[in-house]
Amino acid sequence: MRNFLSASDRQFVKGGIRVSRVRFKRDEEGNCTDILLDYEQTVSETGENNAQEGSK
Repeated sequence: MRNFLSASDRQFVKGGIRVSRVRFKRDEEGNCTDILLDYEQTVSETGENNAQEGSK
């Protein structure tokens, strides 16, 4: 899981997105069922810095 998140973060950074928090939802057996990312778009399509926040 850690390697996946590290690789994902590198791709997000290349796309101008900064991940600020990662949360996991687990079932009653402890298996990961969802990954929730809080992020901030740092660069707009025009190249301007931007502080738009979101959650997916």
